[in-house]
Amino acid sequence: MSVPPFRRSPVRRRGWWLPALLLTACATNDTTSVLRELPPAPLVVVIDSDVPAGSGDAELQFRATAAEMQTMLAQELRALDASSRVVTRSELGTDRADVAIKLVPRGEIRFEHTATASYLGAGGLWLVSWIGGLLVPDSTYTVRMDASCRYAQAGDEAEYFEREVAGGEVDLSFFERNDLISLPALQSLVLPPFWTTDQSDKTSAALTRSSMQLVARRIATELKQDFERLAEVEFLCSVRVQTPRNGQKVSARTMPITLTAVSQASDPVSRVTASVNGGAPQPLELVLGRDGASKVEARGELQGLDPAAENWVRIDVTAGKIYTRTLRLKGNS
Repeated sequence: MSVPPFRRSPVRRRGWWLPALLLTACATNDTTSVLRELPPAPLVVVIDSDVPAGSGDAELQFRATAAEMQTMLAQELRALDASSRVVTRSELGTDRADVAIKLVPRGEIRFEHTATASYLGAGGLWLVSWIGGLLVPDSTYTVRMDASCRYAQAGDEAEYFEREVAGGEVDLSFFERNDLISLPALQSLVLPPFWTTDQSDKTSAALTRSSMQLVARRIATELKQDFERLAEVEFLCSVRVQTPRNGQKVSARTMPITLTAVSQASDPVSRVTASVNGGAPQPLELVLGRDGASKVEARGELQGLDPAAENWVRIDVTAGKIYTRTLRLKGNS
């Protein structure tokens, strides 16, 4: 374990008081929580990935196999409630997805320490409680990533569009970088946490997870806010569901469904169906009202919903070929 030189200037210890320390330590960026609160995209998403190039002899390295990358990315997208369902290829099994997303790194994913995140929060809490300072994010690292995400219609993955993915900055706490029983923990008895050394293996693992969090936030933003605009341009068909809102609770066995489908392909939208929990024996045929040559409004009444359980509504839009969406409606249990 190498011991890098002290990386930050001394902490000023005068004039601190506990309420200010706690407020500073608890201050967070609201971006992730705001993104999480947006309705999930009406899609079953399957995740794939390529393995990035190795990091050579760097002390901090990206450490995950392709399967581990897929699992981490799926977990982070679920935490953001990015879509109706997010699975890896192995988890999908014989089920059908609507969209396949593949992370494609074009080079190595690199990490480097760049700054101290919070002198006041980490240093102050370390002074008054020791353990409190070890729980506060105190070190900033830069994740450098040159990659893209490929979005393809599941079952037709030769046709896709790509969106660029970059790195960013992440903050780690002492315990995200070190174990409780370790040399850095002993150092923290006499040094502020941001002056202690890091365990490279644990820090690398934390930064590997953080890099997937950055990717997940980008994907979740695309899925929730921009996917249908992109689908209309790239896949030549968009499907915007007005009611029900994806993720809402079911209060009765029936519920109206309305959506707008736009086909920019040579074939107009000719049929829209909705299947509730498998759709036996026949899917519901939605009534189409055409609005111009390319746009239709589809309406119907979903039947056979279960207010006590989770419900899945599969939407098939035919416009030359079939475009699918999937709603996840919550039960009251």
